[in-house]
Amino acid sequence: MSKGDLAPIVDTMAQALADAVVNGRQLVADLREVRAGWAAGTRARADAAVWPLMDLVLRQPVLGTALVQRELGVSHTNAMKAIGRLVEVGALTEVGGRRRSILWQSPPVLSALDAFAARGGRREQRAP
Repeated sequence: MSKGDLAPIVDTMAQALADAVVNGRQLVADLREVRAGWAAGTRARADAAVWPLMDLVLRQPVLGTALVQRELGVSHTNAMKAIGRLVEVGALTEVGGRRRSILWQSPPVLSALDAFAARGGRREQRAP
């Protein structure tokens, strides 16, 4: 076993952990801000599916109707209504063009995730 100085390794690891915590907190703050913006622009009953859909989109920024139905326990019609409300406030945009397998993605959430990865040195940010 080598008898070298471990302090530089420990310092480097400690700094990396501190940086990761700061980066994670920034991601949480960014996502909370995004969700607050959606909520501010949404008018719906308190029990409407759009509210839990906002939380689902934060966890799953690309989704389809079947996932929304399954995760929220709603009908296809109510899933589409909730998705439509999030499209109206800019939370979701349609991707893919096939009628039977339409997906929606959340550019604000994907941008926040890209920024998180870029801050962590994992990738460069995509152009908006």
